[in-house]
Amino acid sequence: MKDYTGLVVNKEDGLMIIRINRPEINCKINKATGNSIIEAINDANKCEDVKVIILTGTGEYFCGGGEVDNHPDGTLKDYVNYSEAFCNIHYAIYDSFKPIIAAVQGKAVAGGFSITEACDIAVCSEKSVFALPEITHGLFPMIALATTGKTIPKKALLKLSYTAEVIDAKQAKEWNIVNEIVPEDKVLYRAKEIAAEIAQYSADAIAFGRRAYYAMNNMPLRQALEYSRAALFGTLYTDDAVNFGKAVKEGSMPMDYIKSKK
Repeated sequence: MKDYTGLVVNKEDGLMIIRINRPEINCKINKATGNSIIEAINDANKCEDVKVIILTGTGEYFCGGGEVDNHPDGTLKDYVNYSEAFCNIHYAIYDSFKPIIAAVQGKAVAGGFSITEACDIAVCSEKSVFALPEITHGLFPMIALATTGKTIPKKALLKLSYTAEVIDAKQAKEWNIVNEIVPEDKVLYRAKEIAAEIAQYSADAIAFGRRAYYAMNNMPLRQALEYSRAALFGTLYTDDAVNFGKAVKEGSMPMDYIKSKK
């Protein structure tokens, strides 16, 4: 694998694991690391061998938010470039054709909170905590307002923002910030298990469906239904859909869609 600033990136068994590797600064993301995350996600999307992307951290922190380049003595250009890089991480996540799982092994605060929410699926440790503590440094979680505001109830989000309250893994699960809570040493293992389950299904169908979800998320109902109709047409013409359709018609594959419980 090529080198990515501030990251360790590995490919294994159809996965690309992107690990923020800045434990000395709480896995904070500056412009260079942010751009590397974007590059790694884009590279994963170009690689046919990669089916699922996992984003994780190092040590005590999954991600401690942003390291604003040259603050407090930087220029307007420094701050614009940093802000664009951090916003573009979210765009890269939303625009990915491949599912992205957050393996939150530690603390996810400030920008780490919004990145966790941005991922499709998140697994966290029993010891993970989440917070939007920007107010303690004279700032405000602006990106979280744009992103997590679609998930967390208004009053809960504003209280977090105004008071820097820290919430535990259980509360994060209740607010749908994470899907599952597992022991600390099982976070990445469980993320890989989920990724392997996803990877067995049609990559084309998942790509169509994922992009459709993000496109339709804020559309009025009628517009979303029109979009969904076009997206359905697209999936019907993929090789996987055609081959599965033929298999059902020929009787070599069951018609029943329901997946049996293990």
